[in-house]
Amino acid sequence: MLLVSNQAAGRRGLDTGLPMTRILIVDDQAAFRRQFRQLLALAGVSVLEAQDIAEAEMLVRATSLDLAVVDLMMPGVNGLEGVTRLKRLAPTLRVILISAFRDHTDLFRTAARQAGAETFIAKDDLDLDVVRGWQSAETRAPR
Repeated sequence: MLLVSNQAAGRRGLDTGLPMTRILIVDDQAAFRRQFRQLLALAGVSVLEAQDIAEAEMLVRATSLDLAVVDLMMPGVNGLEGVTRLKRLAPTLRVILISAFRDHTDLFRTAARQAGAETFIAKDDLDLDVVRGWQSAETRAPR
């Protein structure tokens, strides 16, 4: 999960040539947030963290964000409901739903889109190329 080789990090380091992106990580697992933050640092993005949807809502109200990466399975408000709530606060916020559970990827992807997220991605599939794709989409997305 979240693998970046030293060679890839050196070859694709911090100078992406793309505008800075502000990403909010919403996940109840502190270890995952820490690891994902390290990956995002390689892509040169600014990162905020929330341990649940309530904290994410406060950050969305207070901060201009480009993207929220939201875990599907969290105690309290789950990621699907969280997507709806975050999009209600910031309709132009891009949201991607993630989970460690990859058995039902197609089902999760459909549910994510119905809730207002761009897509679903299994946590094991998160890597530097995926993050760079988010940045590229940001430069193409109309605001």
